[in-house]
Amino acid sequence: MDQIDLKPGMKVLAHTALDAWVPLTAATPSQQGRDFQVVWLCEDDEWDPDAMQPPADVIPWPIEEVRARP
Repeated sequence: MDQIDLKPGMKVLAHTALDAWVPLTAATPSQQGRDFQVVWLCEDDEWDPDAMQPPADVIPWPIEEVRARP
């Protein structure tokens, strides 16, 4: 899968281990994890563009498994 340039607030699809695509929102730009690049994602309704920090409930996701929503 091709990597994308993620920005906070970007609407994405995250590929799960069950081969489903889940709609989420990028809470951070991509960053280096321990072994690979990750992006922290949150539910769409948890994203607040005016907040000074990401929401409390974020999930790290491998960047290779994230796509921009069409």
